[in-house]
Amino acid sequence: MTNRKPSHRFMNFKRHDMNLHSPQELVDILDDDGLLFAEETDALSGEAEPTWKIMIADDDIDVHTVTKLVFHDFSFKGRSLQFIDAYSGDEACNLLTQHPDTAVILLDVVMESEHAGLDTVKRIRKEIDNTLVRIILRTGQPGQAPEQHVVVDYDINDYKSKTELTSQKLFTSLIVALRSFNDLKSIDANRRSVMKILDASSHLDFKSLRVFVSGMLMQLANLLEFEEDELILIQQRENSGLLQIIAASGNYEPFIGDSAQEVFGCDVCNTIQQVIDEQTNLIHPGYGVYVAGEKALDNVVVYVDGSKTPKILGKVDLALVKVFCEKILLAYENCDLLAELQTDLETGVAVLAKMANPSYSEPAAHAKYIGMLSRDIAEVLACHQWDGYVVSRPVRNRITSAAMLCDIGNYKLSDALWSNTGVLGENERDQIRTHPIRGAEFLAENMVNSCVNGVFSLACEIIRSHHERYDGSGYPLGLSGDDIPLVGRIVAIADSFIAMTSLRPYRQALSYEEAIGVIEAASGHLFDPVVVHAFLEVAGNYRQS
Repeated sequence: MTNRKPSHRFMNFKRHDMNLHSPQELVDILDDDGLLFAEETDALSGEAEPTWKIMIADDDIDVHTVTKLVFHDFSFKGRSLQFIDAYSGDEACNLLTQHPDTAVILLDVVMESEHAGLDTVKRIRKEIDNTLVRIILRTGQPGQAPEQHVVVDYDINDYKSKTELTSQKLFTSLIVALRSFNDLKSIDANRRSVMKILDASSHLDFKSLRVFVSGMLMQLANLLEFEEDELILIQQRENSGLLQIIAASGNYEPFIGDSAQEVFGCDVCNTIQQVIDEQTNLIHPGYGVYVAGEKALDNVVVYVDGSKTPKILGKVDLALVKVFCEKILLAYENCDLLAELQTDLETGVAVLAKMANPSYSEPAAHAKYIGMLSRDIAEVLACHQWDGYVVSRPVRNRITSAAMLCDIGNYKLSDALWSNTGVLGENERDQIRTHPIRGAEFLAENMVNSCVNGVFSLACEIIRSHHERYDGSGYPLGLSGDDIPLVGRIVAIADSFIAMTSLRPYRQALSYEEAIGVIEAASGHLFDPVVVHAFLEVAGNYRQS
């Protein structure tokens, strides 16, 4: 930092507040007492204590010195202050991007220009988009920035003239600003946790479950006035005895699902095991481990990271923790149940798909590719959101399994018909053309009471319509254009492409390029051109080596 000549525009603190004669005397006394060096040594030793970051943005070096002296023993909510020095508006903005968690800026109006401070306020709120930091505007020349005009037109939180700003008034202003900043941080944490929960609630899988439980834990930490990464839930698995992290947020969120021993080490895990075995809370230097609850929660503990600031959970806190733990465990149970249902569904669909495609050497694989390609086409349509081509999330979730059953009606066709390597007669063609109706009837009759009716209802719609053609030349009903259900138009292309690139008893498989050429040539005739466009975006993923 370059040396700056002290100017005459420093804060006019009253003598009885400071009991000193000049800013230079302050520097000399601090140097003589070794306080400056002691402060730096403390900052370098051990893990840093949490602090409130306060930026002093003023081109007068004396103002920095006096401000730090006033607050040298300041503490709010158990935290001291960490000062960030800026001597111009540009430097203040640059430092704020490096320290976005700055709580308060003590900002001078006149620095490199007469309105540098006001310009800095605009940049902070609009360009940097930091709405949390509290800004206390200070000026030694109030006439250049009238208070009424500044308070109304600029997003600041306090306005003080340096001539009136005693140490007590500055102390009061800082307390108010810090309290406001702390409240805004809580509101922002609530907002982010609610957004996480809402986003994860629209999905039901392990990946989204991680986001869901992380959001819930953020809510819990905020209610208990903890930092995001100070609460971690750990469960002992029944079968293996493994201590597993089941909920975390902040810096610990990536470790959800990991072994607690790998994250915290043996000593902490021994304490966790003792808490589970003895059902008693244990407090150690730097951390605490608490029983989450009784019965279903007796194998779950709450790890409290107190390495920065000692944290202790009281009875009311633990009651709240118990409620949250119950909900988080319920979410895990529901996710596991859904995974089991999904596995059962996929197994059942695969068995049915084998019945539908006896002419293929690997019927289940053939059906699987139809389902996957149909899903990918649906995802492209959902991404583009073209008018008339909106595919809802439930349909996209179900179409993979439903499309695999598109030819289930083939199960009644004779082996002789499937093994025929010659040209099919008209009677044989008529038999094949009945399979959409037979397949839909089969599912409707046998799956009416199934708990997965959503998939099979969609499958029935696909079975009936995937052999219809865009120009009306298809079967069984001769539908055309938009009268054909969108899922039918999607699966029609997926089924045709997978069939063309697969070996049949009566013909060789087409190459990828040949099959693409056929699809493109049939666009607008046999196939919906918009769906063809979506298909071409993902077809490359199904090029066989």
